[in-house]
Amino acid sequence: MDSKSPDRAREISNIDVDRRELLKSSVLGVGGAALLGAAGTLDAGASPRKAAKEDSSRIDTHAHYFPTQYLERLDSYGAAKLTVAAHRLTVSNQEPKNLDARFKMMDRAGIEMQIISCSNVFPYFESEVHAVDAARLANDLYADLIRQYPTKFAAFTCTPLPHVDASLKEIRRGLDELGMVGVTVATFALGKSIADPAFEPIFAELNRRKAVVFIHPTGGGGGSQVLDTTKLVWPIGAPLEDSIILLQFIQQDYPRRYPDMKVIIPHLGGFAPFLMTRFDQFRDQYMAKDFAMPSAQAKYFWYDTVNGNPDALRCACETLDSDKIMLGTDFPYWVDDAFQAEIDYVKQPGMPAHVEQAVYGANARRLLGLKAAHA
Repeated sequence: MDSKSPDRAREISNIDVDRRELLKSSVLGVGGAALLGAAGTLDAGASPRKAAKEDSSRIDTHAHYFPTQYLERLDSYGAAKLTVAAHRLTVSNQEPKNLDARFKMMDRAGIEMQIISCSNVFPYFESEVHAVDAARLANDLYADLIRQYPTKFAAFTCTPLPHVDASLKEIRRGLDELGMVGVTVATFALGKSIADPAFEPIFAELNRRKAVVFIHPTGGGGGSQVLDTTKLVWPIGAPLEDSIILLQFIQQDYPRRYPDMKVIIPHLGGFAPFLMTRFDQFRDQYMAKDFAMPSAQAKYFWYDTVNGNPDALRCACETLDSDKIMLGTDFPYWVDDAFQAEIDYVKQPGMPAHVEQAVYGANARRLLGLKAAHA
């Protein structure tokens, strides 16, 4: 953490302790040099400014924005427990001083643009009125930020699930009127898997539009009481949610049924790259026999690099399709030196230069239709 920012350091240290401690140990672990030492692999003797300039086309596809007004609206509808951590992560809100701190981190890391989303603080309520109101507010606030900083931000629109018709209406508004680059949905909506057949109209519409959908875990540990009671929801539960949804989409033959939709699974696909051979070996237990192998279907999806372990990234690039892996930071859960390390580690696996360039920005530009900064 930046020693020049003691106030922010104290603030961040009080946030969502389980998750923050996990990330802190990840930065200081993995052999130490694997992350914080990553800057040394950019170019021996190169300055951070020079390194950033050489990689100026970096797009962060997994970053979050928590405007205070949105969090307070969620609180007013009874979701205060959900918003506790987001309230404390003030570096991710709309205040000018906090945006300035964010921009400094982005500039230092050579991040040209962040694709922002609401993380696990989704506007999901049993009341359709509350869900619609919160989703519309979130999307309007995101659109306001993008209008102010059109070269710094783009966004995924959120939806008022589990209300399907209302969600379809908000998807149309977000994509057609607000200019969002895609949609974000949670792995679970009020306990129901996003892969449940009830939500298929959402994916049919996204497929019709050839749209992008970013899946994000809820922090519910896939409904596991054990993970909840042992405080393992974020260390294990989040990538477990990613893996569950990936396999459920594969079970239901989404790659064949919705070939034009682009689905982003975060965190390098959870456990999927490491376990892909096992997924193939046990396919007869959970898939129809005429479906393609899980290892083949997995290459239909897109992924982000939020992980931090160079060996995990290497495994993902070899197991999945490196042309569909994109830079992600999970800002503001990684900040200052940890944020920088989450970006620098992409250089650690020793991938060819063109693959690094694709992961850092070219893949995201291609997927999201973003123009080059100097085009």
